[in-house]
Amino acid sequence: MLQDELVPIASLVDEFALQCQSGIECNADILSNFQTRLEVNDQQIRAAWNAAAFSGIPDHSLRRYFHFHLEGIREILDTLHLCHETAGPDVAITNGLLDLIHYQRRYFGDYFNDNGIAPLAFCESVSKATNETAHSLKDRITNANIDPELVACLMAYFKKANFTILNVQFTYGALFYYEHFLKELHALFFGEAVPDLNAAVAAKLTELNFNALDFFCYKKQVIKKAAEHLSPEAQLKWLNNEIDLLGMQPETRFVYDQRLPSLSVMLKGWLAEEIVMVRETIGQHATISEKLSLNLSVAHLACITRLFFEENLYNAAALTAIFKFIAGHYQTKRQTRISTGSLSKEYYSISQVTAAVVRDKLLKMVSRLNREYFPAMVVTGAAGLLYSALR
Repeated sequence: MLQDELVPIASLVDEFALQCQSGIECNADILSNFQTRLEVNDQQIRAAWNAAAFSGIPDHSLRRYFHFHLEGIREILDTLHLCHETAGPDVAITNGLLDLIHYQRRYFGDYFNDNGIAPLAFCESVSKATNETAHSLKDRITNANIDPELVACLMAYFKKANFTILNVQFTYGALFYYEHFLKELHALFFGEAVPDLNAAVAAKLTELNFNALDFFCYKKQVIKKAAEHLSPEAQLKWLNNEIDLLGMQPETRFVYDQRLPSLSVMLKGWLAEEIVMVRETIGQHATISEKLSLNLSVAHLACITRLFFEENLYNAAALTAIFKFIAGHYQTKRQTRISTGSLSKEYYSISQVTAAVVRDKLLKMVSRLNREYFPAMVVTGAAGLLYSALR
């Protein structure tokens, strides 16, 4: 069945391509004859599409069928475009073929090939239809009070969306995305005022699956900035909430770049990495909370550390290892986190005041040892003092 219904479009492609091959002038007679053939076959093609769609043919076969017709129309339009220099543009033929493309997408969208290369005439028609909207929207974005990085993302897309460049191919999906993009952004910028335009634009672009790498980087920076002042526990909650919000995004067939994963997939992957890092930080903080707290300052601790080192009490030759161990296992009364740098600095710059405080603590320790472990020495010392006083 489908083989017979392919004949109208296949014969049109073969006939027109043969007549318009390089070296054969595409004159007005050829175009006139082809227009007549197209008008006759136009209704046959539409009828064939309707019959195929309501038949019991499997979906995969229908996709190949409609894709074949779409590619045939592109071949005719692109061949016709090459003839414009000799015979001039034939608006009737071009519009007739463009109408067939729109008809197929409107009524048989499930089988339409969004990844197919669009003919130049179709690209030009989209560019012409959207030119005024794009121009007004660019002006509004440039003068809007939004982040410069966000403006740069949008303007870079407008610059790439030049669909009339020769030798540059665009897919139907890219063109339809651009139309949808303009419609949604125009409604946002020219609609009712929103309290936070930055957030509204970023949310809209996320909803539109604008998976451009520069916007992906912008989203990462916004999320990082919003979470940087939070505690690790609050950051973890924030990041998980961002993942939940992405999971609530509705599915859409529109995507900026078909070659890249969707924006939500890229952001979820990055957020998962950030969550791992925050959990590691929380684990490190838990370790820090288990440090032994000393009723000393860092300067006093450094002085004691120096005494221990110089008296060979540490069974370690490198001071770096000693500093690292002390910083990782102790905290002072004023600093819960001791850096090896600050400990090293105090180690090499012990003042007389610091030494006096440490000496006082050490003398008290010696006194305690004498009282508790050498009582005879304490009594003898006390008796000697009394005898000297009586004399």
